[in-house]
Amino acid sequence: MLFFEEEIRAKIRERGPEGEILGGIVYEEETVTDPETGKETIKRYIYIGNPYAEEGTSVIIKLETEATREDIEAIKKEIIPMKESFEILEAMARTYKLRQPLLIEGPTAIGKTFLTEKFTELLYGSRVKPLDFYCSGQTDVSELMAKWVPKVETEEEK
Repeated sequence: MLFFEEEIRAKIRERGPEGEILGGIVYEEETVTDPETGKETIKRYIYIGNPYAEEGTSVIIKLETEATREDIEAIKKEIIPMKESFEILEAMARTYKLRQPLLIEGPTAIGKTFLTEKFTELLYGSRVKPLDFYCSGQTDVSELMAKWVPKVETEEEK
């Protein structure tokens, strides 16, 4: 098992011929046998880590995914491999695994919404989009909690 962990860590830190980041997100499949039925199923996993983290300090989070290898490779190509991108993705993965909320704040146009969408796609494939809401510097936390607005149906939808 230690060899497998080192292999994943190496893939997370993988770089191209010109030093460009190729890792950060690793897709793996695992065959699992149900002990009761003997039926084999394939489980899909992604490993998310920060390839910019210093050796020995990086945390790698393993999450189950519904996305395919092709989905993951396509998503990886869309994410600009910046240190900040991987810090945000790692924080999302960590809080998702711990089932904790995460508040991402920062200036306009730094990729918060984009990375949230890509993280959702990493977990569920491109068919699922995250719940989207926008806040400003004046948004109060109380406005985000316990607020439900019913959907107004048109006659057509009824």
